[in-house]
Amino acid sequence: MGLAGGSFMPHLILSLNLISFIAGSAALAFILVLHKQRPGEIERLIRFVLLCLTFIVLCNGIDFYLGYFMGLNDSRIKFMTMNFLSLTILAVIALALRLAEEVTRTKLSFFVWIIYWVFSFLEYFACIGFSLFAHPDQIDPGYGYTISALYVLVWLLVVAFFILSHLRLIGKTSARQAVHVRLLVCLGLLWFIVDALSELDVFRLLFGFPRIAMSPFFLIILSSCVIVQCLRLLSVPRTVSAGNEMDSVQRGAVQPDARWDLSPREREIFDLLIMGLENADISERLFISPHTVKNHVSNIYRKSGAKNRLDLMHIPVQGEIAGR
Repeated sequence: MGLAGGSFMPHLILSLNLISFIAGSAALAFILVLHKQRPGEIERLIRFVLLCLTFIVLCNGIDFYLGYFMGLNDSRIKFMTMNFLSLTILAVIALALRLAEEVTRTKLSFFVWIIYWVFSFLEYFACIGFSLFAHPDQIDPGYGYTISALYVLVWLLVVAFFILSHLRLIGKTSARQAVHVRLLVCLGLLWFIVDALSELDVFRLLFGFPRIAMSPFFLIILSSCVIVQCLRLLSVPRTVSAGNEMDSVQRGAVQPDARWDLSPREREIFDLLIMGLENADISERLFISPHTVKNHVSNIYRKSGAKNRLDLMHIPVQGEIAGR
């Protein structure tokens, strides 16, 4: 029983890392396709988070494969892997802070960023120092992994507190988006708490479980969420709902007057306005803030002379008739 379990577990862990790497790569492909249609800052940040997490899983998988299947248990290789992962984790935290700013439309103070970079600098050298010098006769990367996991947990709590304290701002834009953000925050907290407990050997002491990285589990779940969201956004037809005042023939006839000199982004928002979308829906679809949408809509009204959306639907047609 012990032999069977011992031989099965390494294959299971390696398969998990492989599946999570494939999931992360697939999510990256979907979000790149989405970026071509709806470029935005949140999409760009999520792309970098997925890239970092996929790299972390790849490093974990290679390290595990070299150790268990190739017999290369050289502590110097593990130290080098720990070094790469520590730097990547710092990048993930920075991206999480930027995502928190974007989804809440609230800027973190310059003082917070200074604290982050100073403590990240100290944390990185603590990972290196303890791994190299905790045992005079050997390199022990386990210290670096533990310090990194605890450091990430602290900053994730900061990010979660910041997002949840500003959740009302997200709710004003989209109640559905607020629910998604809340779920992702809870998922991230759960991941890092379990990961920190695993790095501290709590599960091994209590239940005899081996130390297993939680990043593959998180990457699979996060990638699934990203793919589902991308499919939902890419499948939304560019037509108006049944409640719009204009039929499909009229919608096809409405084009902005060339004399308005709309920018490419204003033209894109003009098309969405004609489709009947509200500012909040446009913000969610284009991954831009409601304030930015409001400014673009104001510019469109100013250039066209329209007072509201109904005017906007008729002015181009009237302008074309008058031009004839």
